[in-house]
Amino acid sequence: MNCTMMINRFATTQRIDRFREVLVRIFQEARATDASSSQMHQTFLVKKLRYRAFAVAISSAAKHSSVREINDRKGYLAFKHRVWRFELQLRALWPDLYARLMAVMRSADEAKWKRLSAKSRKVYPEVEYIEYDVEEMKEPCFIEPHVDNKSAVTLVAMLSPPNAYVGGRSCFRRAQGSRGHRELALEQGDVVLFRGEKLTHWITPVTEGKRVILQIEMSRV
Repeated sequence: MNCTMMINRFATTQRIDRFREVLVRIFQEARATDASSSQMHQTFLVKKLRYRAFAVAISSAAKHSSVREINDRKGYLAFKHRVWRFELQLRALWPDLYARLMAVMRSADEAKWKRLSAKSRKVYPEVEYIEYDVEEMKEPCFIEPHVDNKSAVTLVAMLSPPNAYVGGRSCFRRAQGSRGHRELALEQGDVVLFRGEKLTHWITPVTEGKRVILQIEMSRV
């Protein structure tokens, strides 16, 4: 199925155009917070995208009938969640949003890490919709400390409102010293960017409700 057919099956052109107008404002009004470290690979950036339309657009692409659940996490990694990969669907249904997300990742990288700028460094985006659903799983949902293999830059965007779940804080290795770590309580529309292959990160257990995120990894070929 080509891109035009996918778009026509999902929604009218007028509806997509209305969403695009809102999504342009999302990125124009985004504010960034820099959690810096003397070691650049320990740095992460947080952008504030306070619009429900962002979550709606992402969810609509992830729930398209052509999207399939995937299960290719490493066998040694302890986690409890479900994952759907939908790079093609997001690019087809919401091309402006897709392009802006890619631009946000490249802009953050250029400002902090410069891992994507070299022509010799080929990467491709792995776009995932991840659910930590306690009711469905019948137990707390989480993922243990890990790095994203071969991900030069990782983006995580919160799609759920704060009252949709309990727990599920985003954690990152300490910036310096030998003890402690950093935690973020992401709100709906918040986006955090970091060196996925270098910065150890994890999610504390979601004990109630459902926590949903968008995750994009710029993976090395």
